[in-house]
Amino acid sequence: MIHGSQSGRGEIVPQRRPTSLDLILQARAMRSQWFVSAFARLRARFARRAAALVARPQPGLTQEPAGSASLRFAGRPSA
Repeated sequence: MIHGSQSGRGEIVPQRRPTSLDLILQARAMRSQWFVSAFARLRARFARRAAALVARPQPGLTQEPAGSASLRFAGRPSA
């Protein structure tokens, strides 16, 4: 028994084998999806590494606090 899909009018349409154009278009779509996902993976990896570099303290670049909180607010009335 041959199974076919039905068209909008209810008649049976035999299934056709994919042509070379169908296969080429499908391959292009899959390739573009792969490039998009690969770019997203690289971007996420770069963002994680950049965040780790920013979060890591570097010797010589650490700033000393300007003064304690009591010294900074010594001349101002507290609310």
